[in-house]
Amino acid sequence: MSSSYYNYTTSKMVPSLILLFFLFISNSGNNNFVSATKHTFATKNDRRTFIGPLGLPFGFLDGGEYSLRVYHFKLHLTSRIEMAAKGKTNNNISLEEEREQLNGLHPGFLLKRFETEAEFERFQDTILDNPTICGFEPFLTGEFAINGDKLYIGNDDSLFKEHDSAVAVGPGVIDGGSEGIFLSMKNDELMWAPNTPSLNHTFVVDEVGYYFLFYQICLPVDQVDMTKFLFKEIRSTFLLDFHYKNYD
Repeated sequence: MSSSYYNYTTSKMVPSLILLFFLFISNSGNNNFVSATKHTFATKNDRRTFIGPLGLPFGFLDGGEYSLRVYHFKLHLTSRIEMAAKGKTNNNISLEEEREQLNGLHPGFLLKRFETEAEFERFQDTILDNPTICGFEPFLTGEFAINGDKLYIGNDDSLFKEHDSAVAVGPGVIDGGSEGIFLSMKNDELMWAPNTPSLNHTFVVDEVGYYFLFYQICLPVDQVDMTKFLFKEIRSTFLLDFHYKNYD
């Protein structure tokens, strides 16, 4: 079975192999049926602030497993590219200057449950029609934040030192139960290249359902901070490896 992804080198649509396999595993004399998919998605300097679904949607059963690892993640603003085009090379742009340009943006990956593909398409269309809507807003307001803290707190790394080890594992991960599993990429020191953040999650009976993975860059909640991104392109680069698995 094949799907597609954006080539890391060219950003053009090219074929990508998604492995779909079924295994019989012996367990105390009983056969357990295993279904799984393995996905790879890559993009470079992608102008989209919403990308989804990533890979194929998947119906997780009780005990199903989800893992995700992110490589080469970084963001650029068009202004940075424009400066380079005018003779100011990347080496002339300080790390502090780059961080200041991007301050206020919140990129992240959310594996979210939907009843049908049509429901996801309506969700996606709503965001594409109004990019100020954040698809993972509940994870930024504190509703699912670790220890009640707010996730939308700049580059403070204190939030990333703990996680819900009983369910979802990995820095920047918030387990929202049936609302989905969120991986925040906001903290550039811990989550961006050369770091390779990852998460692992095992589904429980209340979380069973049909899930879609998407990426979004959410704009600042403050209208004043949002204005500095007007008429600028935000470009994303990343490579994903993610696996879905069920045991029946």
